[in-house]
Amino acid sequence: MEAREFNRLLKELPWNRKAIEKIYLFYYPRAISRFGAKYGRELAEDATQDFFLKLPDVLEKQDYIEYPTSWVYKCIENIAKRKIQFDSRWCSLTEAVSAVDTADDVEKKSLVDSLLGELRPLEEKIIRLIHWEGYSRKEVAVILELTPANVRKIYSRALKKLKKLL
Repeated sequence: MEAREFNRLLKELPWNRKAIEKIYLFYYPRAISRFGAKYGRELAEDATQDFFLKLPDVLEKQDYIEYPTSWVYKCIENIAKRKIQFDSRWCSLTEAVSAVDTADDVEKKSLVDSLLGELRPLEEKIIRLIHWEGYSRKEVAVILELTPANVRKIYSRALKKLKKLL
């Protein structure tokens, strides 16, 4: 999309619903394709959707965007990086381990079981409760009768061990 058309559509966003639709239809599939391989499809979709939800708010801060494609991709990538940094469910290692556990492939399941077998029993239990059962760290703390800080520390150490093993 050319810069002139992109900026014209951005200026129309507050009153023209077709403008956001046109930008969305142009950039959404491209962004998913670009970031899906790097961050995983689910995270790429989530970051791209967040970008489009925040786009009207960003317009107040932007006057003219000279290179719209670069700008859009950089914004989406920054959102994806923040999600990885601040949201444990997007940690690529744990996402991979979770995906492997739900797979039908027996070899992959045995690999995950052997990796988890290298952890202490409490570490393994915390990993399983968070990633397989879907509990938050606070809920795990209540279940295991530990402090939330203790669960955070054990969880962090377990992930470090798993990263070394991979």
